[in-house]
Amino acid sequence: MKYASEAILGAALGAAVDGMIVIDSAGVVQLVNPACERIFGFAASEIVGHNVNMLMPEPYHAEHDRYVQNYLATGARKIIGIGREVKGRRKDGTIFPMDLAVGEARDGDQRFFVGIIRDITARKEADRRMSELQTELTQISRLSDVAEISAALAHDINQPLSAAMSYVQTGVRLIKGNKDPQQTVTLLEKSVAEITHASQVVQRVRSFVGHGAPQRGTANVGTIARETVALLDSMAEQARVRLDASIPIALPEIYADEVQIRQVLFNLARNAIEATKDSSVREVRIEAEHGADGFVIVTVSDTGPGIAESVRTQLFKPFVTTKPGGMGIGLSICRTIVASHGGTIEALPRPAGGTEFRVTLPITATEATHGS
Repeated sequence: MKYASEAILGAALGAAVDGMIVIDSAGVVQLVNPACERIFGFAASEIVGHNVNMLMPEPYHAEHDRYVQNYLATGARKIIGIGREVKGRRKDGTIFPMDLAVGEARDGDQRFFVGIIRDITARKEADRRMSELQTELTQISRLSDVAEISAALAHDINQPLSAAMSYVQTGVRLIKGNKDPQQTVTLLEKSVAEITHASQVVQRVRSFVGHGAPQRGTANVGTIARETVALLDSMAEQARVRLDASIPIALPEIYADEVQIRQVLFNLARNAIEATKDSSVREVRIEAEHGADGFVIVTVSDTGPGIAESVRTQLFKPFVTTKPGGMGIGLSICRTIVASHGGTIEALPRPAGGTEFRVTLPITATEATHGS
C-alpha cells in the first residue's frame, strides 16, 4: 500500500500545473515537482539540497531564513496558511511575480513547509495591458464628449473674440485719428478681458481632455464640480436647464486622478441635462458631503422623467443606454473609473421625480488618518 501511495503522490506532483516545493525547518529544499522546474528554469538536482532562498530576489533572499526561524520561535504567521503575492528569481536572473501559498507538515519531530507556486507573469501583463486599453478608451470617450459640445464651445469662444476684434479695430481708428487716448486704453483693456475669457474656455477643454497615464494626487471636489459646470454651461443654457454646484467649503480633498473624476462628473451632468431638457422643471445640481468611513459623497441630480427600474439595475453595464442612438459606454466607463479609485457609483430615483447619481470617493490619506 505504501508503494501505491508513493505512486499516487508522484503522479499528482508530476501532473500539477502549479509549482510545488518542500523545505525543512532550515530552509533546505527536499523536493520540487516538474512544474517548479519549468517555472524557475532549474533542474530538480540543482535545487534539492540547497537553501530555498536561491529562488528569491532581495529582500526575500537575505531575510527568508530569519522569517522561518521567527515563525518557529513565536508561531506568528506571516504567510503560512494565508498566501500572498511575492517575487521569484529564475535561473537566468529574471525576476517575476508569483502567488505563493505555504502549508506546514510534521513528520515526528521534523517540521516541513510545502509551498504552492503559481507564476502570474501572464496575468500581470494582461492586467497592465487592460489598464492601458482602459486609459485609451477613457481618452477616446473624453474626445467624443468634447466633439459633442463643440458647437456650444465655439459660441463661447467666438463671442469674446468678436468683441475683442471690435474693440481693437475701434482703438486703431482712435490712434490713427489722434483722438482720446484714454478711451483707446479702455478699449484695449476690454479687448484683453475678452481674449482672456476665450482663453479660459479653451483651457477648460484642454484640462478636460487631458493626456497620458493617470496621475493621482489630492484633488478638490469643489474645483472639479465648478469646472464641470463651466464646461457645460453653454449646453445647459441652450437646453434651458439650470445647472449649478453646491459644495461645502470645509469638504476634505479626495485622492484621485483629477482629469478622470472631472470626466465622471461631466458625463453624469451632461446626461442629466439631456434627460431634463423636455421636463417642465429643468434643474441639474451637483452636491457633495463628507460621508462616513473616509469618503466624500458627490451627488448629481436632475428633475427629468427618471429611469425605469428594469433599466436602472443594468445601467452601468456596457451597451445599456436610455438615449436614442447612444452606445451605452459612458456610464460603464464612469463605473470603471470610480471603482479604480476605490469608490462606488449608483443611480437612485429622486422622491420628487428624476434621478440621483451618487458617487463615493476616498479622501486623502492624511484626512483619513485624522478621521480614524
